[in-house]
Amino acid sequence: MSYIDQVYSFDDRKAILEYLGKAIRYEGLSTKSDLCCDDLIDNICIILRDGEKFAFLHRSFQEYFSALFLSTRDFDAFFPCVDQIAKRDYDTMSVLVFLAEMNRDLFERRYAGPKIRELAKETRTNNYKKFLGLFFTSLTYRADRKRFVTSILMTGGPPYFYLFNKLRIIYNAVQFPNPELEEVRESLEISGDKDVEYDIVDMSEHEYNTLGLEKYINEFRHSIHSFLERISKEESERKVLLSDSFLKNKKHGASQRTTKSQA
Repeated sequence: MSYIDQVYSFDDRKAILEYLGKAIRYEGLSTKSDLCCDDLIDNICIILRDGEKFAFLHRSFQEYFSALFLSTRDFDAFFPCVDQIAKRDYDTMSVLVFLAEMNRDLFERRYAGPKIRELAKETRTNNYKKFLGLFFTSLTYRADRKRFVTSILMTGGPPYFYLFNKLRIIYNAVQFPNPELEEVRESLEISGDKDVEYDIVDMSEHEYNTLGLEKYINEFRHSIHSFLERISKEESERKVLLSDSFLKNKKHGASQRTTKSQA
C-alpha cells in the first residue's frame, strides 16, 4: 500500500500505475492499470493531477481506503502493517480510528490485544530509565516557566508515546498523567535564564532522586495499568457477546432448518 510506504503523492503517472498494478494483481482483478487510473482521475475524481504529479483529493481518502483494505485482511501481516502505522506521529490517527470502527474484532484480536499485553509487560520494569524511555526522550527545565515540564517531551520517537495516545483516543480514555514538576531543585544548580535538558538515557541516579521522579513514575505506571486493564476487560466482554450472538444465530438457523424439514 502507498500509505504503508508513506507515499502521499506520486511524482508521475508511472509511479501511480505501479501501485495500481500491485493492487490489481493482489486482488486478482482483470482490469488494467491505465484504465483504473483514468477512472480514478476522470470519473470518481478522488485523484487530482497537478502537472506531472498526482495526489489524492484529500488525505482522508487514502486513509479511509487504507483502513478499509486492512479491515478485510485477517492475515499474519496485519500486526506489522498496523504497528508500522501506529508508531508514526499523530498524522496516522485517522487510519486507526477508521480501522477500529470498521472491524473492531479484527483490530483487537490481531493488533490492540497483543500490543496492550506487550505494553503492560514493558511497563512493569523497575528500571526508571527504561520506563521513561518507553514514552519520553528527555526531561527539560523551562526557564521561562521556572519549572520542569514533561509536556514538551512528545517528540523524538520513543517507542510507545504515540501508540499509547492513539489507543487512549480510540478507547475514549482520559489523558494519561503528564504532571509538571513545579519545584526547582536548588541542588541541581540550574541557572534561571536558560533551559536545561536531561536526556533520559544519560540521567544520573542523583538527578533522578533529586527531581522526585519516583512518585511520578509510580502514578504514571498505575494509570497505564488501570487503562490497559479496562480495555482488556472490554475486549473480553466483547468476545463473550460475539460468541453468544454466534451461538444464538447458529441455534436459530438450526431451528429454521428443522422446521423446513418437518414441513
